[in-house]
Amino acid sequence: MSILTKMPPQVFSTDNEEFEFRKIHGVATWAVPNKPSAGLWTSSVLNDSPFLSAWQEWCANNDYHCGIHHFTLIPKTNLKVFEPDNLSDLRTIEPELPILPPSIDFAWYFHEGYDAFHVSDRILNMPADDIHPFHGWDCESTVWFNYNWIDRVDKIS
Repeated sequence: MSILTKMPPQVFSTDNEEFEFRKIHGVATWAVPNKPSAGLWTSSVLNDSPFLSAWQEWCANNDYHCGIHHFTLIPKTNLKVFEPDNLSDLRTIEPELPILPPSIDFAWYFHEGYDAFHVSDRILNMPADDIHPFHGWDCESTVWFNYNWIDRVDKIS
């Protein structure tokens, strides 16, 4: 596993004209689709691409509406961001129903003081023995558990 202390600029897409600091309530784990119940979702800025981020590219290639306004969020340094290097790095919860795979324990990462949970393309493309724990995570992305990491917000469009 890696604990990242720096992150590249992040892109947040929305239909709102202004960036809003909405309250992020306690984080819990949704068994399906294995995502946290709350957080701010971003994707890293893409350089040398017609797309702003991997999320914007995924939306364009899959005819999915991802928002008409985009903001670059400039991270502070000295962050605490969890990034799994392999699937065995994940802290999981056993499901209540045995037909479901284990869920990532996002509440644990939140309570341990992580600013975010980042998933790279490399881990998304890693083979899994069962249902991939990141099935439903469409591209490189980060879910942030607070706003303390943001140094500056710039509106792109």
